[in-house]
Amino acid sequence: LEPVPHHLQYSQYGVRSGAGGQVVDTGPGSNQRLFFYGTSDVLGKKCYVIKQHSDAPCHPDDDDCPLTSVGKSGERVQMTHCHEDARGDIGEFIRIMYPIKLKGKKIKYFIEITRDITENRALITKLQASEKRLRAILDTATDAVLIIDENQRIILFNNAVQRIFGYTKEEVLGKKLNMLLPSKSGDHKR
Repeated sequence: LEPVPHHLQYSQYGVRSGAGGQVVDTGPGSNQRLFFYGTSDVLGKKCYVIKQHSDAPCHPDDDDCPLTSVGKSGERVQMTHCHEDARGDIGEFIRIMYPIKLKGKKIKYFIEITRDITENRALITKLQASEKRLRAILDTATDAVLIIDENQRIILFNNAVQRIFGYTKEEVLGKKLNMLLPSKSGDHKR
């Protein structure tokens, strides 16, 4: 067997499969985190046995199987999947699969790189909730609140600014502060 490819060594989780879907190599920590098996437990097994806990292969028309999709297209495929662990926790993963063609055009191997994005999704959800709370506070404030960047461009303002100055968000966002407060009103750089 050839050495483990560079992508597989440095990916978060990696699996190299033969053309028939049997696992021939894995990256460090791949199986224990994703599928709760040790490396020796997965070598030689079919990918669907490990990932789907099934003895039946994916259906040839299954668009949810990256191996099937790469086999049809011969091109790199990226998918997002959810996986439930032994405790019932659900994780979200990005799966990227590459075909490996050796001497000719026939696909000999597939390399799958899987990244756990569960924490990223949770952080995005928290950030969106925080932004929503901030927007609610700003929009209900009776005082005018606006934020400018280092170039004196308006990047955020609330409904009170709209009411006081009579401009819509579309008219003001990205414009210089002196559109609302001329320089003669004071030094905007302080």
